[in-house]
Amino acid sequence: MQAVPGGSVIGRATVGVPRAGRSAVGTAKLIGCLSLGEASEVHREGLSRDAMGPGSEARKVGRTRCCERWRRQFGKYTYGVMTRPMKLEDLYARPGFLLRRAHQIAVGIFVEECAAYRLTPPQHSTLIVIGHCPGIDQAALARAIGFDRATIGHVVGGLEARGLLRRRNSLADKRRKTLVLTPQGHALMRRAAAAIERTSERLLAPLNPNDRRTFVGFLLQLAGELNESSRSPVTAPAERGARQQPAAV
Repeated sequence: MQAVPGGSVIGRATVGVPRAGRSAVGTAKLIGCLSLGEASEVHREGLSRDAMGPGSEARKVGRTRCCERWRRQFGKYTYGVMTRPMKLEDLYARPGFLLRRAHQIAVGIFVEECAAYRLTPPQHSTLIVIGHCPGIDQAALARAIGFDRATIGHVVGGLEARGLLRRRNSLADKRRKTLVLTPQGHALMRRAAAAIERTSERLLAPLNPNDRRTFVGFLLQLAGELNESSRSPVTAPAERGARQQPAAV
């Protein structure tokens, strides 16, 4: 990303572009060689793509006028939009793409290591939380691992059908179902513990010990500070059946 006087179009995204100027971004992308200021002029005057083509008089006259207006409205420097097609290296370097790939790799390793135990990452997370918080209800469980209620209902139903957990009526509220692991559930978690450890080791294998701590620390920071930006924010429950209160993230 590069910022230049007059909003010249040499950047890669509209990060930092004020909301009022975002309508111009589409035009800048359409025409492909306009500054954001010129694109704003196109929107304001209703000029056609041909009228604003390279070398046109309208563009020569409009450049100074609209860029001055852009400076006054949004400041001396603005971020521009991309004027070239995105290259593959741009895609492969995007944080969102890399995080999605990392998640796919993590799931693939987990499935390989835990195939003998017929466990998926959501099922494992569910059993971990219930094991540490016996008597937790399904809504609190969903919040604890960042799932919506429909998804967690499906996961809980599958584990219950396998005899790994049990639902029972809450003593405080008969309408509320609480969850506990069965002896079979506890036994499965003990048997799978080594495979779970291998999953983490394989996932972090490319990093040295110091980089592993740094990497996990950055993930904790990212997930913590952006927790509320997810569709299902995580709220950690209290452990061991204690009165559950939202934990600070």
